[in-house]
Amino acid sequence: MVERHETATFITPAGELHFARAAERLHVSPGRVSQTIKALERQMVARCSSAASRRVALTTAPPAP
Repeated sequence: MVERHETATFITPAGELHFARAAERLHVSPGRVSQTIKALERQMVARCSSAASRRVALTTAPPAP
């Protein structure tokens, strides 16, 4: 089950396309944003984002079975 703060931590970087700006909006560290995203990806068994050069890009999740 996904917690409310996890949902916010997923949605905010998707809107900002930047972990540090998302962390600032959420009042947490960029590391916390990254850890939460990684935990959600493990739960969903899908990669949700790709971060390179401090920029975030959403990925396409495989269709649900």
